[in-house]
Amino acid sequence: MKLRLMARLFGEAQEGMRIMTRLWKLGAAVVALGFGSTAALAADIGGPAPPYSPLPTYQESAYNWTGPYWGGLLGYGRAAFRDGAATTGRGWLAGGYLGYNIQTPGNWVYGLEGDAMWSGIGGSNGNVAGLDYLTTLRARAGYAMGDFLIYGTGGLAVAGGTTIGPGPTQRSATHVGWTAGAGIEAALTRNITGRVEYNYVDLNTRNYGNGVTAAPNAGIIRLGLGFKF
Repeated sequence: MKLRLMARLFGEAQEGMRIMTRLWKLGAAVVALGFGSTAALAADIGGPAPPYSPLPTYQESAYNWTGPYWGGLLGYGRAAFRDGAATTGRGWLAGGYLGYNIQTPGNWVYGLEGDAMWSGIGGSNGNVAGLDYLTTLRARAGYAMGDFLIYGTGGLAVAGGTTIGPGPTQRSATHVGWTAGAGIEAALTRNITGRVEYNYVDLNTRNYGNGVTAAPNAGIIRLGLGFKF
């Protein structure tokens, strides 16, 4: 009786050991699976991010400066008349311009431009009344950067001067000389451009016939609004 009981207890103990062994193996497999998943997740998190590929964007082509154009000018200038009496003057100018540009494949722009402006630059004394008008014919050369053109310019300048003294008779003379300057122009729309420009004008000496001799020079800042065909 005792032997049978002991055999039974021994058999139940062996069965319990087999169950515990299976449970241990199952637990080890679960733990191993958990560690493997965690390591894989950590590797994904710490690994390099996939390369970013931005969406293609539309890029507008550069502005083409080739073609004829015309526009209006508004300026302000200061002049020294070099008449022996230290006569100076300042005032507004207004007028218009027209020209033609050619843009090369390397973004260099070359052109020819002419302008005519009424001048309100008056003299500071009664010796020289001032400049009545100013016209120029100039070459232009610049470099285009998209919608902007940076340029230099230079050429012929012609201006009309007036004197009211000495004496009551008003006298006029035409001065010829040169001008040089630089500016920046921007394409505001497909056909409209705006510019700011500085010009230095140096004119020759003229005798007004009443004892007054003058050789004006002037520095002028000009704003322009143009239309390109």
